[in-house]
Amino acid sequence: MYSFTTPDNIFTPIPGASVTLAPALIGVVALGTISNGITTRLSIPVTAKIRLLLVFSATFVGLSLIKTITGYASEGVRIS
Repeated sequence: MYSFTTPDNIFTPIPGASVTLAPALIGVVALGTISNGITTRLSIPVTAKIRLLLVFSATFVGLSLIKTITGYASEGVRIS
């Protein structure tokens, strides 16, 4: 997750607000394989006019002819 407070649209990563999914998708991945993860106990101050941006990305390691992941991603954030 990233945030910015100035009107320049330059977002900064929020420390600790990342998730590593498990299991890792390694080698030939069977259709229907599900990876998931969770990050808890973050306490990030959010005030008026702070914008938040959620980014989903994948990292590939090693040699592969096909590097495509198809699926969906979702998230939940509680602001209180």
